[in-house]
Amino acid sequence: MPNKAARGDFDGIRRCIACNVCIDGDPTPVSPITCTVNPEAGRERDMAVTMAPRRKKVMVIGGGLAGLEAARVAAERGHEVTLCEEDAEMGGQWLLAAKPPHKEDHLLLLRYLLGQLDRLGVERKCGVKVTPSMVLEARPDAVVVATGGRPLVPPIPGVDRREVTTAWDVLGGGEVGQRVLMVGGGLTGLETAEFLAAQGREVVVAEMLKRVGADMGATVRWHLMNRTKHLNIKTFVSTQIREIRDKGNVVVSRNGLVETWDGFDTIVLACGVRPRDELSRELREMMGEVYVIGDAATVRRGLEAIRSGSEVGRKI
Repeated sequence: MPNKAARGDFDGIRRCIACNVCIDGDPTPVSPITCTVNPEAGRERDMAVTMAPRRKKVMVIGGGLAGLEAARVAAERGHEVTLCEEDAEMGGQWLLAAKPPHKEDHLLLLRYLLGQLDRLGVERKCGVKVTPSMVLEARPDAVVVATGGRPLVPPIPGVDRREVTTAWDVLGGGEVGQRVLMVGGGLTGLETAEFLAAQGREVVVAEMLKRVGADMGATVRWHLMNRTKHLNIKTFVSTQIREIRDKGNVVVSRNGLVETWDGFDTIVLACGVRPRDELSRELREMMGEVYVIGDAATVRRGLEAIRSGSEVGRKI
C-alpha cells in the first residue's frame, strides 16, 4: 500500500470495508487471518500471481464478487478475458449488501475491482444473458460460471400471496408497507429490518433458531443488535411461520405454541439463498475447461465468493 501511494496508484489500493471478518475470525497457523477485500492476506506465498504458460481466451459469466475477482486474476496472468453480466450493472448481490445502513463502504470493493478490470483491458458486457449457443459461438478456451444464487423461498402455505416479497426485492427498491414481518433473523434479515426501520417502518423479526444473527461475526452482531434496540425492532426466536393467510395474518409456532399474528402489510422472506447454475452441465459437454464458483457452486459469504474467484483465476 505505501508503494502504491508513493507512485500515485491510489485506485490500486484495496481499501478496508470494515466487514470485520479479520477480527471475528479465529486465525491459526493452518487457517491464517482472512480478509474479504484481499484473498491473498495470510497466504501471500501460496497466492502469488504468475503469468500463465499459455494465453487463453476466457469467458466469465456473472459479475458478482466471484466473477469480478476471477476475471481480474485471470487478466493479471495474461489471459484475454470477457466478463458478461445479465443485469444492467456489475456487482450482483454485493450491490444489495451495500444498501443497509453503515454498509456503504462495501461499494469500495466494487470500485477497486471494476477499476482493475479497466486497467487490465477486460471486456465487460452488461445486460447480456449468456446461453450455451453464445458460448459455442464465442469459442473460449475456458469458461467460469459465476451466476450467483437466488433467494430461497420456503414451502409455506400462502407464500405466493401478493404481500409476500424477498429481502433482495426490498433492498432493490421494491414497494413495502408500514407494518412488516421479516421471516428470518440471520444477517440478511436483520440488516434488511434495520434498513426498513430506519425509514420509519414497524418491523417484527421471526427467527426459527434460538438466536438471531447466528451467522454473523461477534463484533458485527454486537453493533447491529444494539442498533436494532434503538430502532425498536421486535425479534422473536424459536418461531416458525406455519401459514400466511389473507390480509397479512400469519400463523406461527413459537416455542411449540401455535399463535396467529394479525395485520402485516408486507411479509419479507430472508430465508437464505440457493445456488443458481443452469449452464455448467451443458457447457461441460461442449468443452473441457469449465469452472463453477461463488454462490453458483455453494452458497457462502462474500469472503468465500471472492476467494473462490481468486483461486480459479490462478488455475486457468
